[in-house]
Amino acid sequence: MSSLYKEAISTKIGGTTISIETSHSKTLSSYQSFFEWLKDESVFLYTQNMNKEVITIKIGSNALLGESGKNFDTDIITHLLDDIYKWRKQYHIVLVSSGAVAAGRIVLQKTADTLDRSTLAAVGQMHLIDMYYRLCVERDIVPSQILISREHLTVRENYAHIRHTFQELLHHDIFPIVNENDAVALQGGGFGDNDALAVYAAILSRSDRLIFLTNLDGLYTADPRVDANAEFLERVDNIDQEITAMCSASRSSFGTGGMLSKLRSAKMATTAGIDVHIINGLKTENLSQLLSGEKVGTWFPRIGEDSLSDKKLWLLLGSTSNGQIIVDDGAKEALKQRKSLLAVGIKKVRGKFVQKDFVNILDMQGDTIALGIVDYDSEILSEALKQKKDKESIRRRLPREVVHSDNITLLK
Repeated sequence: MSSLYKEAISTKIGGTTISIETSHSKTLSSYQSFFEWLKDESVFLYTQNMNKEVITIKIGSNALLGESGKNFDTDIITHLLDDIYKWRKQYHIVLVSSGAVAAGRIVLQKTADTLDRSTLAAVGQMHLIDMYYRLCVERDIVPSQILISREHLTVRENYAHIRHTFQELLHHDIFPIVNENDAVALQGGGFGDNDALAVYAAILSRSDRLIFLTNLDGLYTADPRVDANAEFLERVDNIDQEITAMCSASRSSFGTGGMLSKLRSAKMATTAGIDVHIINGLKTENLSQLLSGEKVGTWFPRIGEDSLSDKKLWLLLGSTSNGQIIVDDGAKEALKQRKSLLAVGIKKVRGKFVQKDFVNILDMQGDTIALGIVDYDSEILSEALKQKKDKESIRRRLPREVVHSDNITLLK
């Protein structure tokens, strides 16, 4: 074939026509073979799956139980699975489902009040996953169950392994259903609530969006159930102290979360580059409307376009310590410029921690601004800070960084 002439080859794969133009016969022959390979349905589905947007949906106990609060609302759950079946053609979907403890209460009824959460969860998780399994099979969905314990994520190798599991499931079009392993979680050692778990699942699955299904339409300036003047917020760009002050810290009726919990989770998720939506899950049309591009609920846009490194994401997820380091305004600005935290910028230390523990870094207003791995024990820091008037003495006693910039993840 003369190089002055070009020849095109095209094929139709999965409803999409792909055309390639070339002036070299060898290249043309290679593309013909490549297209034949692509026409294999399993290969096409695999490559198509890799390009889908990933969405994590979290449904809470209040939404699962509906308005009655006495049993699972089959209409809501059935409609949710119908929506998931419909939208899985366009998105990878991960479901984080509360309800194990609530299911345990429903099954055990009168004896439920005498049992602890771990026992109720052990009973209820069986019934919860059985319900989802039956609904999935009816819709030709292959489901999987992932039970996560927070302490596993403090070890980076475990974090990488769980992340790999999510990727394998999604690439093979398997539907992950996630819950905390409540039956073995120690008191105070778990995620606290499934709102936090939803963020972990979203980050581990590399989600683009996280959607909370609740029993409210979204975020209000006050609780609309008790304040008629509460205003609805369609969009929140910055989750600061003013926003969190609007929310009651009270927990939900059946679960362990609440709107304040969702705001904290949204702050983590948006920092990790994930868009967050809070919508009313009792209104069964809401999810499809949102995924169709309509404005539904409250939207928390992701912060910035730069994605965090894998290590920074692990730092974001791995912080299980109750240790806190409060810093002055100068240190806060230095952290924003991605510098290390030095001892002279520390105002106070709270809680006990040891070298290489995760710590929360707070500003003078009490907002958590960063998470990191500390290089000193809390006792050593506290003792050195007693010399707070003599900064040179602090520098001599603590010559290296308290938290190195490589080990800090900012909460923007």
